[in-house]
Amino acid sequence: MEMTPTVFVVDEDPLARSAVRQSVSVLNWHCEEYASGQEFFEGFDPSRPGCVMLENEIPGISGLEIQRRLAALAPATPVIFATRQASVSTAVRAMRAGAVHILEKPVREIE
Repeated sequence: MEMTPTVFVVDEDPLARSAVRQSVSVLNWHCEEYASGQEFFEGFDPSRPGCVMLENEIPGISGLEIQRRLAALAPATPVIFATRQASVSTAVRAMRAGAVHILEKPVREIE
């Protein structure tokens, strides 16, 4: 049985999470929203297919740290950053650690 992919959104901003949920709903994908890295790791099941969309600047565990931990837990899970503030060095670190894309907020639905 094939499982429907899930977009796991980790962002403290409820409006940003809601925008992603609305965008992926047209693809008939599931979307799970998490306000923090800790909340994400408490609910994440690495056996489910999908990708993780991260904001780097969140309280507690940063997006880069979430990415690092996720690589050990579920190395095949794609990571996309969607952030308001991405310095070149942060973007380079994320890409070198395996991020598939870095988007600037506000993210356009087409992206």
